[in-house]
Amino acid sequence: MDAIGQLGADTFLNLLSVQLQYQDPLQPMDSMQFVTQLAQFTQVEKSVNMDKTLGTLTQYMASMNNYNAAGLIGKDVQVEGRSFPLREDAPATLNYQLEGDAREVMIQISDETGNVVRNIRAGVQPAGMQNVTWNGLDEHGNNLPEGTYTYDVSAVDVTGAPVRLQTYTQGRVTGVTFEGSIAYLMVNGARVPASGVLRINQ
Repeated sequence: MDAIGQLGADTFLNLLSVQLQYQDPLQPMDSMQFVTQLAQFTQVEKSVNMDKTLGTLTQYMASMNNYNAAGLIGKDVQVEGRSFPLREDAPATLNYQLEGDAREVMIQISDETGNVVRNIRAGVQPAGMQNVTWNGLDEHGNNLPEGTYTYDVSAVDVTGAPVRLQTYTQGRVTGVTFEGSIAYLMVNGARVPASGVLRINQ
């Protein structure tokens, strides 16, 4: 901000008034200088008003985003993540998106303590959104208890190079928290940005 901006509009006007009041009538202020100062003042006024308008608009947008996020409580959503709930007699669907064709896709499932409980070989899969269904059984065919589990996906292409991918989880929004102007959703016990919601299921 220039010197006029730092002084403030009121201070600038006071100084200008005093300058005009006490100027020597035989040596009046140069008209070009006067016009230049007025032009600077006008520009500063516009900048100040624009800052106020942008500030108000930002607060309004943040309020709208927070309101929309709160409206997601109780709804099932799909977001980026890798944790998911396992419920009795209900298979879990594990979603992920491959950025390229894969020669081999492997899914590793872990319990809440981080122990690997199941490995699933998905085989060949094309690029795009994919999913596998897990029946809740461990490597020995035993039913695992209800709870929150996580899964990791790895994939390689025909050359053996890793394929980039993103995992997605589905779950019910159980709460909303706000930090600054950012809203976060509680989904499957994890906190995810509200901006990361990909799909909302009614």
